[in-house]
Amino acid sequence: MKAFFYGHSAGLGAGHFVRSLRLAEEARSCGWETFALWPGPELECLNRSKIELLRLPELVGRKVDLSILSKRTEVLRNFIRDWVPDVVVVDLMPFGYGGELVDVLLEEGRSRFVWGLPYAERESNRLKNPRLKKAFSRYAEVLVYGEKEPDDPLEAYADFELPRASHVGVVTEILSRWVPESPKTVACLVGSGGLAGGDSLRRRLRDALPEEVRIRFVAGPLGDIGERRELPGVEDIQESSLADALRGVTAVVSRAGYNTSYALMTASVPVVFVPSSWPEQFARARALSSLPGVHCLDESELSKLWPLLQSGPEVVERDLPFRLSGSSAAIEVLERVVRKGVPR
Repeated sequence: MKAFFYGHSAGLGAGHFVRSLRLAEEARSCGWETFALWPGPELECLNRSKIELLRLPELVGRKVDLSILSKRTEVLRNFIRDWVPDVVVVDLMPFGYGGELVDVLLEEGRSRFVWGLPYAERESNRLKNPRLKKAFSRYAEVLVYGEKEPDDPLEAYADFELPRASHVGVVTEILSRWVPESPKTVACLVGSGGLAGGDSLRRRLRDALPEEVRIRFVAGPLGDIGERRELPGVEDIQESSLADALRGVTAVVSRAGYNTSYALMTASVPVVFVPSSWPEQFARARALSSLPGVHCLDESELSKLWPLLQSGPEVVERDLPFRLSGSSAAIEVLERVVRKGVPR
């Protein structure tokens, strides 16, 4: 069986690409042939497992260039027509970047389309445009990367004519335990959730913690750390796996993007979320802060950080209210979708 995982990164950070890679890796381990969407040169380093990537004309800046968009659509259409994946899994945005998947969805073919939904960005109204409505009707299934409770992202799409939906649990990395180092080291992860306001958080965090506490500031591949003013006791890291970035730390301060947030819940150290202004980050951080050793602070409240870390245990056990087997469960659903054999 063959699967193409579409998760574009333009203006969204690395999360959609990383989640697509994780699913592609799981599918490949089950004997599938896989492709994922090329994320651009800055994020290609994240493809450590060497999944085959479909290269599209590169996007420049945040403004939608219709001529480039048209070329990207043509490459996508030709790829799906020629390679004929059994299933195409589209992460979060059902019509793709700037609507580049609409013509692809409207084209008749053997491939089945599945919408991967990690969260809802906003409440969405019923599709009224006949063209978009027809394009959306090509989706054979919704894969919800989470649980029905407490916050089902499907509720935001109640007015859509949705196909069958399967809640498969969280698609995330499961971290191995580590021994905290001495002196104390706090990791600050801002590559999580699109890098919003990273430099400001870096400076405020240094002011909020005692001088003897070291800070490991992890910017991620999209972060620009070359021009930042050096701060005492701050180690800046550009590219690193999450496991390597966290090795030996005594606590973690992080934005609240989907991939990193759930991975951090598998660690055994305190976690303090400082979400960006994106509503889905705030909602996720507040929900996870009900778990042991997890807290949520506004960036203006970082003066509370050190007393908060001192007041709790250094090693935390968490009984998680969600499944961590989303990747394997998702592939099982895709196998069922493919066995149906006829596109919607």
